Amino acid sequence: MAVGKYLPEANPGPTEDVAVTIKNILEGLGGGSQLSHDQLDDVSADDHHTQSHGLDSHSDTTGTGAELDTLTDNSMADTLHRHSELSASDGTPDAVVSVDSDGILYADAAPLGFDILYSGVIGTHLTVGNDIIVGGTVDGVDIAARDHAESHSVASHNDTTATGAELDELTDASETTLHSHAAGATKEFFIPVSAYAVGGALGSHGDFPAMALLASTDYAYFVFVVPLDFNSITEAVLETIPILTSIGARIDIWSDYAAEGQAYNTHSEEQVATTHDQTTNIIYEKDISPILSALVAGDIVGIKAKIDSVSDQVSMLGIRLKYS
Repeated sequence: MAVGKYLPEANPGPTEDVAVTIKNILEGLGGGSQLSHDQLDDVSADDHHTQSHGLDSHSDTTGTGAELDTLTDNSMADTLHRHSELSASDGTPDAVVSVDSDGILYADAAPLGFDILYSGVIGTHLTVGNDIIVGGTVDGVDIAARDHAESHSVASHNDTTATGAELDELTDASETTLHSHAAGATKEFFIPVSAYAVGGALGSHGDFPAMALLASTDYAYFVFVVPLDFNSITEAVLETIPILTSIGARIDIWSDYAAEGQAYNTHSEEQVATTHDQTTNIIYEKDISPILSALVAGDIVGIKAKIDSVSDQVSMLGIRLKYS
């Protein structure tokens, strides 16, 4: 039977997808006739916004896209955030470098510490858990070549052969033979007549206060204490002014001396029967160092002097002692 003649022709169905058809219908609606999100079930204002939108449009941040780019594109981000610590490249230790609330910089023990501090300015504090390793120089100075223990001996220095013990001796008020003093450093003192005996007369010779020895029974006495900085005698003389000119004049001298706590005559020496020529009023110095041969600092010294005869008359002024 021919379909077209006896039966209605079958409906071939829609020629396009239903969803597309509905979309076309909705887009064809005029103003005021289109559906809004509010007319759709389970769709609210928070479920739609422009597909391309700024980071700062989100409600949980004030950050911007430009700031996020700075944080992720290897740019300097000093104004966006700060770090008080840095970790090692493998995460251990964490942290390897840190700064505390007082601004003190710490470098942990692993790795060893700062291998390089390049173009850095170190402030008041720098605390390092282990070694600071300098591969080059610091201000042109080879640090490695100057490395030594913090506690080291004086003798380890290359510009001296002195030892720490010798330095102690020079600074602890000890007696020392480690150095000598130049001639310019020689010291001296003068001791006038301290006392006289028998016929001696304490008076003057010209403008000099003096004690006149007029006979062999007259004696002049001197007493003094050797200074604590005394090391050795440079010169020790008896200062006199002859009253008479005499050839072969004779002045005899004796000494007793000792340290505190010793017998007064621990050292007892004399110089007698030696002669000299003297001229009236011409100052004469008699060497008395032979009777002070064992003198040391702190000794208490007594010296006695006399003439041998009336022809040797002399005025005693005192004793002058030079020492180093």
